[in-house]
Amino acid sequence: MNAVPSLALPTWFSLCLAATAAAGPTPAEVVREGDAWRLLRGGQPYEIKGAGVSGRLAALADAGGNSARIWGIGHDTPALLDEAHRLGLSVAVGLWMQPERRGFDYGDAAAVARQQEEILARARPLMGHPAVLLWGVGNEVEGHGGDDAIYDAIESLAAALQREDPHHPTMAVIAGLGEDADKARDVRDRCPSIDILGVNAYGEAPEVGDALAAMDPPLGRPWVLTEFGPRGQWECPRTPWGTPVEQTSTQKAAWTRRGYLATVAEHPDACLGSYVFLWGDKQEATATWFGMFLADGARLAAADTMRELWTGEPPADRAPEVRGLRLDGPAAVPPGAQVIATVDASDPEGAGLAVEWELREASPGIAMGGDAEPRTAGVAMDLVARSADSVTLRAPRRPGPYRLFVTVRDGAGGAGTANVPLLVRAP
Repeated sequence: MNAVPSLALPTWFSLCLAATAAAGPTPAEVVREGDAWRLLRGGQPYEIKGAGVSGRLAALADAGGNSARIWGIGHDTPALLDEAHRLGLSVAVGLWMQPERRGFDYGDAAAVARQQEEILARARPLMGHPAVLLWGVGNEVEGHGGDDAIYDAIESLAAALQREDPHHPTMAVIAGLGEDADKARDVRDRCPSIDILGVNAYGEAPEVGDALAAMDPPLGRPWVLTEFGPRGQWECPRTPWGTPVEQTSTQKAAWTRRGYLATVAEHPDACLGSYVFLWGDKQEATATWFGMFLADGARLAAADTMRELWTGEPPADRAPEVRGLRLDGPAAVPPGAQVIATVDASDPEGAGLAVEWELREASPGIAMGGDAEPRTAGVAMDLVARSADSVTLRAPRRPGPYRLFVTVRDGAGGAGTANVPLLVRAP
């Protein structure tokens, strides 16, 4: 889902890896044991307990995770790999292939060849780093699927990686399985040098494992659930004016658990593990939609859920529960109308909660493939009254779509979130 820009990496990029890379790679390989697929790392079975990251590697290791996923190679990648190695984490290193929605043409053989050589030039200095687990060959680059030239480019890059780096498997990452698993079939049929299929799925995450198991002929390789978490903004109900309705942080944690149990836990002989999305924070539709942390580092319920799934034990102090946020009246109002909102939240340990309210303009929520988008503008709230769990305000004078956010905090680093769409109608 994340987007990675093209980078020209200077010579010092290779030099700063020299000390760590001198330790040599940690070999990883995919093996078949009877009807079961296994990932071995350093000769030992290795179940991926991972997260797509935007930092917070120490928290990931502390929560029982063992692997981080990144989407491309940038100037900060050597430092990230070094930190991961110190913490005992492996890294699935993504190799960003430009999507056609940005104007790249996979029918242009010369452009495809240049892109491949640029990617290999970035990857080569990392091949000996002990933190590298595997190569992610593209991310959702297939788009809607059906373009043979894109799959051929994936295969060409994967084959080159296998020639140059025998120590790390290759993984192609697709956006969902497509109709009748056609994307998975295309990888199976056109990409023999891909060792692992990676699948990004959100609302459909609980069905991925069963759909792959039903393929005939079989997929013929193992798979990883490379992104999962809450329902995406493209999958959720929308208001009559088109704003997607976001789950509460508690509902997101429950959906994340459901996807993991139904797909990862239920298919241990084919699934090598997973990378939950996102171990950090990010603006995508909202600033709270996919992040498992707030920007200030506060931990949300999905992070607690993954700790429990990885270790078998929840944290001693769990994040607050947010069961809902409701409006006492219509969500579409005239300018200046009174709006009353009430949050239903509590702390699992019985602590008191600090409640924060924020009004922001609503994003259209139409970015593709996790492309970067700016955070929407905050709006000064015209407060009328507030209590421990509710707020009364006057709607903005400017017509348009808004979101009213609530954040609850337990004072111990845990938080919960919810928001509700508002529409200020033109007078």
